[in-house]
Amino acid sequence: MIKKLINENKLVEAYQLFTQMHPHDQAIAYQLLTKDEQDLLDKQLSDDELSEILSYIEPLESANILADFNLDKQVNLIEQMEIDDAVDVIKELEESEQETILKRLDNRINYRMFLDYDEDQAGSLMTSAYIEFETKIDVKDAMRILIANAPNVESINTLFIVDEGKYIGTVHLNKLIKAKSPLLIDELIEETPVINDKEEIDVALHIMREYALYEIAVENDNHDLIGIITLDDAIAAFEKTATTDFMQFAAINEKEDKSIYKSAKKRIPWLLFLLIASIPVALISMAFEEVILSFAILALFQPLILDASGDVATQTLAVTLRKINQTDGASIKDGITEVITGSINGVILGLTSAIITYFLAIAIGIDEPFTTSLVVGLSLLITVIIGPIFGYIIPVTLNKFKFDPAVASGPFITTLVDLVSLIVFFGLAGIFLMGG
Repeated sequence: MIKKLINENKLVEAYQLFTQMHPHDQAIAYQLLTKDEQDLLDKQLSDDELSEILSYIEPLESANILADFNLDKQVNLIEQMEIDDAVDVIKELEESEQETILKRLDNRINYRMFLDYDEDQAGSLMTSAYIEFETKIDVKDAMRILIANAPNVESINTLFIVDEGKYIGTVHLNKLIKAKSPLLIDELIEETPVINDKEEIDVALHIMREYALYEIAVENDNHDLIGIITLDDAIAAFEKTATTDFMQFAAINEKEDKSIYKSAKKRIPWLLFLLIASIPVALISMAFEEVILSFAILALFQPLILDASGDVATQTLAVTLRKINQTDGASIKDGITEVITGSINGVILGLTSAIITYFLAIAIGIDEPFTTSLVVGLSLLITVIIGPIFGYIIPVTLNKFKFDPAVASGPFITTLVDLVSLIVFFGLAGIFLMGG
């Protein structure tokens, strides 16, 4: 409807309809417009309205939109945005553009400090839009300050208390509202967790979840309160982390290009690697060609052996990645648990497959049904135990050496497990069915 009104040159009506929408819906509608349509709508929008829309758009896309405006408008739009949203957008600009804009921004806000944090540090998520009070202020004065500053902050549910800039604790809004003067605000303080700005974001997410916090204070090494992390930003960070891990798990670049050609170009190196890694699997099959020709029934169960071991390895990988991303990390106990789980599953699957193989071998007239079923059952037992070992050791080892464990994706581990599983399967067949 917005697009139709703009194309009919009914810009006032388009603007009125557009401003009735939630900013999230505005952002979606805005991105559906062509560049020319956006330009026409921009003339109707105030900088405050446009900056809020940009806050709901992915930072890279917001940076591209921002680049179309002159420098004065760029600076004004960024200054209208919440500090954490503004920093996310600035990070997506070229270094030269960043420097030009930073020189023009309000020097009362230390944008450079926020930009210096790594993506995985808590400081990269924090905002300076919060209410703080000194400990010796009366609740009546605190309420007056709160009312005056409330429109300029993200949340007033939690009020942060400092003593000469040092973080002390928090006061919930409902306590302040109920309090009666004369009463100093430090008598309402609750001790709540605080996180160092250099700490990993995962730690902040863990603390917020454990303590059911909507905001968490962020301090520097001198214990000065320098910002807070809000729940919405924490959730966004969690979603981004989960999405990144999932895409790396599938060996896909997080920033997939919209161009089909470029997307294919980015994926082909990993696919070529997996293709080359699969060659040893084919060579193993060739090495045991005599066994396969002598006992054709084994070919029926080869996919079963490979799939089962690959599946349990991938399951363990997913569990291990989750453990690694949690505060406590993946412990040896977790690895032992996965191996024991694999052993139990291996026994059950091994017995089941052995029984099925035995009766199937009799039905089709195989000479050694018991030995054949023994080979299949033992192979499944061993490979289902081996799978979790790979699924645990590989990501933990990568993490220990400071590599992203998510790159140990399912296809990579499955290839390794396939290699070992074939050796086990055909090796046992050679020993039991062909006398070694």
